[in-house]
Amino acid sequence: MVSALTAYRLRVRPKLRHNTLAFVTDWPTREDWKSLSADFPRYYAGARERAEELGYAINHFWVRGEARDAAHASKVLAARGVEGVLVSPMPEPEADLGLDWKRFAGVALGVTMEKSGLPYVSHNQFSGMRLLCRELRKLGYRRIGFAIQSWVVARTGHRWLAAYLAEEVAQAGDNDRVPPFLEGWETAGMGPLLAWLERERPEVVISVTPALIEDLERAGWRVPEDLGFASPCTDSLESRVAGIFQHPEEIGAAAAEFLHALLMQGRRGKPHPRPMMLLDGSWHPGATVRRVR
Repeated sequence: MVSALTAYRLRVRPKLRHNTLAFVTDWPTREDWKSLSADFPRYYAGARERAEELGYAINHFWVRGEARDAAHASKVLAARGVEGVLVSPMPEPEADLGLDWKRFAGVALGVTMEKSGLPYVSHNQFSGMRLLCRELRKLGYRRIGFAIQSWVVARTGHRWLAAYLAEEVAQAGDNDRVPPFLEGWETAGMGPLLAWLERERPEVVISVTPALIEDLERAGWRVPEDLGFASPCTDSLESRVAGIFQHPEEIGAAAAEFLHALLMQGRRGKPHPRPMMLLDGSWHPGATVRRVR
């Protein structure tokens, strides 16, 4: 009853108009930020919807196209009346935009700005991988392999890899532990990956690349009959691919709420200790895994 009343009040309450927020990207082109992951545009959609509910307008600001450098970008944003900044995932890990953060409250989406000290909102990648491994074990999989490119390891701050290794140590028997495959097959070809599969004989492979399923099937591996496949970032709860759904719209909405709270508290810059927010994902039992025991 109380929650229903709260929801009703939110619907009928007049919206207070706040200042404009900036959704800041710093990729080589204006639209590149959308290309690496289908989740990134969904972060923006969730953030925009929640920001508008809170009374903000939100505008995209592409640093490389609208400013000469970080100092100029700070001046342009301030001149436009921007006090709150949402930062999209960056092209490289351990990034720092270099804005004059004393002028702004800022929240980053994802963990690529972690080293900068800016507050951030992200999927809980460590707990997501642990959940994925445990759900696979419930299906009877014992030899769980992990094939991931080294650049993805870096972008996730080693969280997926660390959680996978922790699960292998804690849950797998001595004869069932599978060393992860950390090479990039896009450039090196499938040879090393197929050799790893033949040598280690995993029963299921965890990977972030759904296109790998087609490559495996062309090489003669039937999914899921011969080899299961699961992703730590499946794109929906209706996807064919089993794995963890990260709820990207909710991550974006949480980032907008987080930024709103910082603005209401008058907190600018990089607070110390740095606050952060991690959202859990959900297990999705798609068609690329099966019960094996």
